[in-house]
Amino acid sequence: MTEKPVQDDPRRPDDEIDLRELVEVLVRRKWIVALITVLAVGTAAVYSFFLASPRYEASTVLLVNRPELGAEAPGDQAVRTFLGPMSPETFREQVTNPVVLQGVIDRLALDPREFDVARLKRMVSAELIKDTNLLRITVSGADPALITRIANAVADEFVVFFNQLTREHIAKSANLVRVQLDTEAEKLAEAVDDYRHFLAQPRGVRELEQEVASRLELLTRFRTRTVENQIALASSLARLEETERQLAETPVTLETRKALADDPLLFSVAGEYSGSGAKDLAPLKMSSEELNPVYLNLAQQAATLRLRVAELQTEQKELQRQIAAAEEELKGLQAELAAKQMTEEQLAHKMELLRANYQAFVDQFEASRIAQSLRLGETSIVVATPAWEPTVPVAPNKKLNLALAAVLGVMVGVFAAFGSEFFRRDRPDSEP
Repeated sequence: MTEKPVQDDPRRPDDEIDLRELVEVLVRRKWIVALITVLAVGTAAVYSFFLASPRYEASTVLLVNRPELGAEAPGDQAVRTFLGPMSPETFREQVTNPVVLQGVIDRLALDPREFDVARLKRMVSAELIKDTNLLRITVSGADPALITRIANAVADEFVVFFNQLTREHIAKSANLVRVQLDTEAEKLAEAVDDYRHFLAQPRGVRELEQEVASRLELLTRFRTRTVENQIALASSLARLEETERQLAETPVTLETRKALADDPLLFSVAGEYSGSGAKDLAPLKMSSEELNPVYLNLAQQAATLRLRVAELQTEQKELQRQIAAAEEELKGLQAELAAKQMTEEQLAHKMELLRANYQAFVDQFEASRIAQSLRLGETSIVVATPAWEPTVPVAPNKKLNLALAAVLGVMVGVFAAFGSEFFRRDRPDSEP
């Protein structure tokens, strides 16, 4: 069997780069890597040890006392209202306020040709220490003594600046409270005058209450009398009905029969006129009719009861009329009383509300006055740790610079070695 010749794979590149070849390139060109690394380290050493000026940092720490909003110490209200909306970041930003920096320049009498607000701002930085109420102010520069003085001056000027802001705020708050206090006093005086004028009006609430009570008592008496009349009328009607029934059953007259001899006077007169003897007149009988006294008594009782019933009915009608009139008058009085009670309550509530507002402004004004007199705002920010003159520079970091230069030199040397090898291979074969 004959072997087929191996054909080149068109997908396989002619020039393959393997790890061994890369290492060989680095070995052959190691002098380039070493030379560039030495040059980088040497340059960094010359810069760090001979050319670069040392840079120092001086730091001071401020303590920011942010009062609790729930505290009620006398005079702290004005300070709390000023510090309450201020975030910690606000304090940090205000450290480099132009007013503060210009105050530092004036305090230290710095040369205006070398120091201005812009340059000083680049030298000063502030940071909040995490999870604390401490503010660190750092000043960097080449002169340790100068930056120490600047750091302490910045802290002092910031405290002065902040205290001035607090005093101005307290003074402004006191003025605003005074103006509002005068306004509330005028409103309270007007409300008191309105209330007094209302109480001085005729038919006030107390009078109307007495009239309503009187009408209620009168209406109660009328209703009680009505019930009593109803009972008496019912009783009188029942008695009248019974009396009329008895009257209907009782005869009006009574017929009587008796012997003439039973009446001696009449018997003697009859004997004289008739000339008859006693024996002749004895058998004679005499009859007569007369009104029944029982009937008369019942009739009188019936008449009396009818008169009583008529009187009770008339009185009952009059009571009903009086009850209706009293109820109508009572409704009017109650409506008038309710309206005046509501007006009085509104005036009294308005007066009490204005009195409470006035007292609140009095308290605020007194708190502002106490804050001004005790200068409470000046205890909100204090210097916790002053700056000390540094002895060790923070820059340049010689070791770090040399290490970075060595790493950078090696990287540049490697790229230079591979670049040199690449250009050598691309030369024509005729060239050495």
